[in-house]
This record gives sequence, structure tokens and C-alpha cells, in this order.
Amino acid sequence: EQEASKKVLSDEIQKKEGTIRNYILLSVLLISLLALYFIKYSRTQKKLREVMDQDVEPLKSHPKKDDIAQMNIDPELVQSTLEALDKWETNLGYLDQKTSQNSLASDLNTNTTYLSKIINTYKGQTFSNYIKDLRVTYAINHLKENPQIIDTHSTIQIAEMFGFSSLDVFARAIKSKIGATPAAYFRKLKK
Repeated sequence: EQEASKKVLSDEIQKKEGTIRNYILLSVLLISLLALYFIKYSRTQKKLREVMDQDVEPLKSHPKKDDIAQMNIDPELVQSTLEALDKWETNLGYLDQKTSQNSLASDLNTNTTYLSKIINTYKGQTFSNYIKDLRVTYAINHLKENPQIIDTHSTIQIAEMFGFSSLDVFARAIKSKIGATPAAYFRKLKK
């Protein structure tokens, strides 16, 4: 009888020890997840403070001489295209949703091959990424100066206002540029 009691007590102790181990593991897991969430939240808030403190700039690239030589395009044509591209940027031509590589090449009096090579070399990006970067940079800075826009427009309307035809592309562009979602950025603007 005593042996049976010891066995029952031993089994109960093992069950309770197992339960305690499970609670400890669960607690460690929860604490780890909370710590990771806090770290991510802190980093996002830091990035948002930086965005609020200074203007966001489009990506800059400094072409290498070898890359310029490999383009095989007349330097005068490259220079005139770059000047026309700068003027187009100044006039905010990238905000037009209908802007495509073909339409821009036509507007700049060049062809798509040359335009693509010039943008890849001098802007350091593909045409698509170049347009997205210009649009999202302008959107971030413009919204910072005019935060009332987020109260009067839906997110898709805001995306379309800055040349994006898709909310998903707009959201990914903002996340890529400033490390925060549009919702987090908009909340920060409201503060």
C-alpha cells in the first residue's frame, strides 16, 4: 500500500513538474516575443522620428566611368537627356499615373533603350524603381507638409494622388523607403 502511495505521489509530482516546465517555457517564449516586438516597435519609431525631422531624399547614384563607357551613347545625347529628365522631375512629371518608359522616352525625344541605359547608369535603378522612388519620396515629404490630406482622403486616394495605381505598391514603397507602413506614418503625422 505504501509503495502504491509513493508511486501515485511520484506521478503527481512529475505531472506538476512537467506543468511548471511548460509554464516556464511558455513564459520565456512570451517574454521573447514581447522583447522582439518592442525592439521592432522602437526601431520603427526611431525611423519615423528621423523622417519627421528631415526631408526624405530620392536615391542618388554616382555612375562609374566604366559604366558610362559601356552605354555606347553619344555623351551629348546623354547630357541633353539628363537635363530633360531633371526638368521633368522638377515639373513633377512622375506623378502622372500614365507615365511609362515609352511615354517618357517620347517626351524626352529619345528612345526607350537609351532612356533605360541612362536611368540605370545615372540613377542607379531600373525605370520602374526610379519612378516609384520619386513618387514615394515626394509623397512622404508632401504629406509631412500637408498632414490634413490624410484626414480628407482614403489611403487609395492618397496613393493615386502621388501616381500609384495600386495601394499595395504604394504601401510597399513607403515601407521600403522609411521602414514603416503607411498606417504607422499617417499616425505619426496626426500627432
